[in-house]
Amino acid sequence: MPLLLLIDGHSQAYRAYFGMKTPLSTRDGEPTAAVYGFARKLLSTLRDYQPDYVAVALDTGDTWRHAEFPAYKATRESMPDDMRTQMKRIEELLHTFKIPVITYENFEADDILGTLAKQAAALGTDVLIMTGDRDMFQLVDERVKILYTSGGPNPVTSVYGLAEVHDRYALTPQQFIDYKALVGDNSDNIPGVPGVGEKTAIKYLQQFGSLDELYAHLDEISGAKSKQSLIDAKEQVTRNRRLVTIQTDLDLVYEADKCRTTDYSRDAVVELFNALEFKSLIKELPAPDPLESPPAAPEQLPTDAPASGQMALFGELTGAPADLPVPTNAGDYWIVQDEETFQRLLGGPRRRNTPELRCRNDEPGPDAGNTGRPGPRLGARRRSLHPGGPRHRPAIAMERCSSAPFALFGQPGHPENGAQRQI
Repeated sequence: MPLLLLIDGHSQAYRAYFGMKTPLSTRDGEPTAAVYGFARKLLSTLRDYQPDYVAVALDTGDTWRHAEFPAYKATRESMPDDMRTQMKRIEELLHTFKIPVITYENFEADDILGTLAKQAAALGTDVLIMTGDRDMFQLVDERVKILYTSGGPNPVTSVYGLAEVHDRYALTPQQFIDYKALVGDNSDNIPGVPGVGEKTAIKYLQQFGSLDELYAHLDEISGAKSKQSLIDAKEQVTRNRRLVTIQTDLDLVYEADKCRTTDYSRDAVVELFNALEFKSLIKELPAPDPLESPPAAPEQLPTDAPASGQMALFGELTGAPADLPVPTNAGDYWIVQDEETFQRLLGGPRRRNTPELRCRNDEPGPDAGNTGRPGPRLGARRRSLHPGGPRHRPAIAMERCSSAPFALFGQPGHPENGAQRQI
């Protein structure tokens, strides 16, 4: 199935800004720490999950939530001046990658993401939402998952699907809305019901199923104080539920063709990275044709691109050149995805003292049949978004490679590489 990556722009920018332990700036004094962190996270996510489509949503300012509840997010500090300038650079970065940036007046980025996710899922597209906001867990369903990065000094990024949300909260995504209405949200300055914490809220929802049913059976609540707290806070809880519910029906239309991860200009990205002095990130960009020549050293700042000047963004590669060069530098590699390239590697020169890569045969694959034996595959897999494991795509047949090891990498210890995409 195709995959759409939706990014909560401001959430990721803030995490990049506060997550950089060392301030960064150009020689001219332009601060770049948030831009660098954002760009690095973007590139790694594109590489790890290889989405077919990407879009970013940004906030525009106060929304209807602020109008209904003036204290909404009132405790948050205003955006630092040096981050404000970097947000402009982040938008420039996204435009250079030709990734759509979407805003919607009077609504939050969460509402944009919810609307696009719902529409894409209805079209049969898998959706991965990258955010640091747990409110997004309410959007999870069979097709929509959350790539959540926790806060704190040691952030952890995890994929949350239906099973993961249930494992964490013992609730359904729909119940998560009612849970937030009861406990409130300190980060958004939404007060919860006094005396009702996480455990109590979960207990209520497991017992009664929903907020409405909880209030319909208040006489079954043990403890006069707990019952009175719920009675006194009913209006507040009802408002809370409106505030925390992500809108999924904005007047937006998901246009997949405008979100494709293709046809960006590598020259333009390299030019921007040069201006920002992100030399280390240039080598992380996909090469115009990884089989054509080894990657240039970072200090060489390569600017060459395909004849068209456009390329896929970590997309799958096909075909092979007439001659395959021998890797000579640490980090040089070839991606093998077709029979032609494989045969050329087998017929190419051997080098002494270089590691060999053999076909991996350690997990179930399409050639396993009903024997229960694992099938063959070459290269690394795209990270799986499904609890049951990755879906498999055909690799080079085992009989074509099981007895034919070949030298692949220029230096021991280099990770296996490949552009096989699996969800």
